[in-house]
Amino acid sequence: MSGYERLYVQCGLQRGSVAQVAWIPQRHAVIGRNVALTEPDKNGWTVISVGAALPEACVMERSRDYRQTRRASDV
Repeated sequence: MSGYERLYVQCGLQRGSVAQVAWIPQRHAVIGRNVALTEPDKNGWTVISVGAALPEACVMERSRDYRQTRRASDV
């Protein structure tokens, strides 16, 4: 292992009157910076808040946890 671990940061994003929270690479997590998530042809989202940072592997591993919520909560 090279010792380099890519970090992702949980950020609040806004575009117009719409807001959302997303994990983005740490190098893009700067308040006021415009980022394009999956729409490179659009103006993108503005970072309005920066939160916790986690290693990329952890974020990717947990990215689909919401799909298991029902199965885990059924008794």
